[in-house]
Amino acid sequence: MIALKTIPPIATIVMTASMLSSCIYEDVIPCPPASITILTEWQLAPDADPEGMAYLFYPESDDSPWRFDLRGRDGGTVGLSYGTYRMIAFNDDTSGVRFSDLDNFHEASAYTRNASLLEPLGITGTFPGSVSEKMPVRLDPDIMWTATSEHVNATERATIVCTPKQITPRIHVRFTDIVNPESAHAFSASLSGLAASIKIADSHISGNVCQPMRLTYAGQGCFQGAFYCFGISGQSHSLELYVILKDGRKMCYRYDVSDIIMESADQMNIFISVKGPELPKISGKPDTGTFDVNVDGWNIVQIYL
Repeated sequence: MIALKTIPPIATIVMTASMLSSCIYEDVIPCPPASITILTEWQLAPDADPEGMAYLFYPESDDSPWRFDLRGRDGGTVGLSYGTYRMIAFNDDTSGVRFSDLDNFHEASAYTRNASLLEPLGITGTFPGSVSEKMPVRLDPDIMWTATSEHVNATERATIVCTPKQITPRIHVRFTDIVNPESAHAFSASLSGLAASIKIADSHISGNVCQPMRLTYAGQGCFQGAFYCFGISGQSHSLELYVILKDGRKMCYRYDVSDIIMESADQMNIFISVKGPELPKISGKPDTGTFDVNVDGWNIVQIYL
């Protein structure tokens, strides 16, 4: 077995759940004597289907944690030195999520990389007057399930029950009744007032960021999108719709959706529906001669309060 401090950032220890006991070691160190069976139960997230789970055990001595990555969702058996540990677990199939301070039980956190406000449109940067001038822009995270235990006693044959829960809320956005949607070459949107990161041990969120989102056409002048976030971090939330018209003009429409979000009965599954704008009527194909995907020339034409 390799303690976490000796593992390169992108490396993991992978063991199948069918193994009765296994370890990887250096310098001919014998395998730890304690056999810990992890039973991962999903009553808090019955539909969860992660490709694998990471289990980190933190010794009371404050040494670096032991990390095990087990395939599937059912847990397995791992080997540890005798002693008392704290433990965190999270799904390890999150390619879009980054981690910090994994050597510290209380500080271990998940976050995402910086992003462009207009990234779904293939545009870098931002534009004057956007909400992103006042807060960072971050990529939306993958769905995450986590579990934690303050006390794990590693004895010769111990069993621990792990019950992960979902910690990333899902936000659904819908723009209805858009007039002249055929005038647009491309649509995307963003939502502000979202958490930048979350601590795995206690789900404490921090930061205040804006996340861009892709939109798809749902018919009858309706565009919609959905994404995960680390949580709702503030009291003020602006939803912005970005439209590139076929003649190359670029429009921004802003909606204050603070009340919709704060009054949602289910803060883990939030639905936002707003009436879309009336776009200028433009016929024909996109004018490639005037189409310019840069940050200049944006017009904030309407703000809905």
